[in-house]
Amino acid sequence: MKFKFAIINTAERVFLNDIEEHNHDNNSLWKLPNLIIPIATIILALICYLAFSENRFTSINYFNLIINGSLPLIAINQISSIGVYVFKYNSEQEKRYGHNTFMLRTKLFWLSIFTLVLGVILFAFQVITNPFDNWILLIIMLIFSWGLIWFSSYVSRRVYLLQENFIAATYDRVILDGVDEHGQNWGQN
Repeated sequence: MKFKFAIINTAERVFLNDIEEHNHDNNSLWKLPNLIIPIATIILALICYLAFSENRFTSINYFNLIINGSLPLIAINQISSIGVYVFKYNSEQEKRYGHNTFMLRTKLFWLSIFTLVLGVILFAFQVITNPFDNWILLIIMLIFSWGLIWFSSYVSRRVYLLQENFIAATYDRVILDGVDEHGQNWGQN
């Protein structure tokens, strides 16, 4: 017997993958404000520390600069920026497309809340405890922080994909692909 546990079921995952595939150009814009700019800000802070600090040759200070609550804030920012897409949708239009995303949106809402709470706890711990002088704790905090960013990205990207215009564009593309496929065979028996 094969045991499967997933909050987002296979049909919902396929639905989200279809939306992501059909809206690839629009999706790439999500990364800039949610990942690239915040990570670039941290990298710039590291460069400034290297350029201007008297303690620039102490490597633990660089890790402390990264593990100062800024990574959990990236995760919190990702979750807080997607709130409008969770429940803002036209259920009548979704019925026309043959999809009901209410349960998917509800699951993603609770995952967002879980990620937000976890991010706030990790942020508070890092701010209160920083600077860390224990390498093991630093590495654990780094792993948890990057894991939180990954999970936050996973959840917020799924919510971002549920925009009405993305669903409509996907539905229109599927219909056009179907017409093209059938149109080539019409009149040929």
